Amino acid sequence: LVPIFAHHALGIAVASYDGEVVFGLAADRASVPDLGVLADGISESLRELRQLANAA
Repeated sequence: LVPIFAHHALGIAVASYDGEVVFGLAADRASVPDLGVLADGISESLRELRQLANAA
């Protein structure tokens, strides 16, 4: 669970454990109605990063 602090519309947490990385997103829907776009962008960027790392 990602806390939303006072006067913040978006919370992002990143955790790493046992070789896995997990992102947590929480947002005020009125301020960030397209949170899914951000989540999809993070996923796509991580796919690109893995591809580049494997190509090196």
